[in-house]
Parts: sequence; structure tokens; C-alpha cells
Amino acid sequence: MTKDTVEYFQDQLELWITSRKKLQEHLNTNRLIYIIEKTIFMIANLALYFRSRLNITLFIFIVVNTIGVVLFIVLDYECVVVDEEFRDRKLARNNTIEKKTLKPARRMKEIFQTVASLGLIINVTMLVEQYLDKVI
Repeated sequence: MTKDTVEYFQDQLELWITSRKKLQEHLNTNRLIYIIEKTIFMIANLALYFRSRLNITLFIFIVVNTIGVVLFIVLDYECVVVDEEFRDRKLARNNTIEKKTLKPARRMKEIFQTVASLGLIINVTMLVEQYLDKVI
């Protein structure tokens, strides 16, 4: 092997390692953000359930956390798929990170945030209604 060939392969290996680290950092950041969001929504819904003790708040808590678990599974699957696709490509294309979030995970995240937010709004409304019934 010539010196130029060895240098070429070393450069390509360094490019691959660098882009792999960037991709892993991005995936870890997405997981951390999701875990924090899910924990905040879970604690808020659980606190509102313990405060009001209504069946609908328990139902909201169950639905929101079920969607959250499904989203966590989809995000985990997404990380595996992105990792496999990343390895299958040519090294020349690995300079940039392409398609960081797949469609199912993006849609699931939107659904989770919508349902969790609506659940919190409904729970807070019911809590305020209970409080106002006591006042009146």
C-alpha cells in the first residue's frame, strides 16, 4: 500500500468517527429531552389525579403515559434505524447528518405533546371547577 492510500483511509476513518460522534450526541440529546418532558407530564398528571381523585383524571394519566411509553419505544427504534442506515451509506456522504428524526417518531412526539397538554388543561379545569364548587 502506498502512503497516499493509507492517508486517504485514515482521513475517511476520521470523517466517519467524527460524524458518528455528532449523530450519537444528537440522539442522546433527543432522548434526554424526551425523558425530561415525559417525567414532567407524568408528575403533573399524577399530582392532579391525587388532588382531584376523579376517574377522568386517572384515564388522562393512563392515556398520556401509555402514549409516552409508545413514543419512547419508537424513539429507541428510530435510534437503531438511524444507526444502521448511517453505517450502510458511503463514507463520502457521512459529512453531514441527514434525516435526524423519522416521520413516525416526529408524529408520535406531536401526538404525545398534544394529548399531554390537553390532559393537563382538562385536569386543571376540573380542579378549578371543584375548588369553585366549594367556594360557592
